[in-house]
Amino acid sequence: MTRSINIFDKLASIGCQFADVQLVSVDIEETLAEAVETLPFSRDRGRTLKVLCSWIIENGNQVILEKLAKVLSKNAANGSDVSYAALLGAFAVNQKFHKWGILKKFKPEHMVAIGDSRESVSLEEWAGAVNFSVGKGTIQTAAKYTLSRAQIAKLHKQYRNRLIYGAQYRADIVTATQLGITTVKEVVKLIGVSREPASRILAELRDAGVVIVSQPSHSGYLEAEGHLR
Repeated sequence: MTRSINIFDKLASIGCQFADVQLVSVDIEETLAEAVETLPFSRDRGRTLKVLCSWIIENGNQVILEKLAKVLSKNAANGSDVSYAALLGAFAVNQKFHKWGILKKFKPEHMVAIGDSRESVSLEEWAGAVNFSVGKGTIQTAAKYTLSRAQIAKLHKQYRNRLIYGAQYRADIVTATQLGITTVKEVVKLIGVSREPASRILAELRDAGVVIVSQPSHSGYLEAEGHLR
């Protein structure tokens, strides 16, 4: 019997390295937002943070931050705790991914301690700015926690198009057309972009002769099935 999909399966599908996972069709921003929501109560918080921050170092430029912030705001309005988005945003800015600063607005009202954050321990200043108390060295990143860009591009159609077109809605609309989605209404529903840019970009892609697949792919954003090791 097929087991239920969990957040580690979804994160693995965008290139995070976790063992014993099954790859699934996922959206990058929806997956990151779900990961953020699991962090406040996760027993694997430390490991997940290390992997997420390692992924950001390698792939921070491939995220549409406006889209991610929109998803997080919607989830917060529905009662979800998205405060850890601020921690990821602060980390990313510290790594020179300045667009991630938009996530700092989700910082918790009160200080949240992670790891060994006693007064005698030196703390990460970048985390303190968004009400997180994090001991230096608590979040240790490593390239081994994420696949390379070339590896992810072979697995994930949405990610590959972000590399080609940049982290913008145009890339996701190209992905949608490759899945057989060709109407403004369908694009708006799938991607969350407003009607005006959806209509304009679709028209531009048609005029440019972008090939539109007649039948949608069964693999969705994910082009290949398999397991990460």
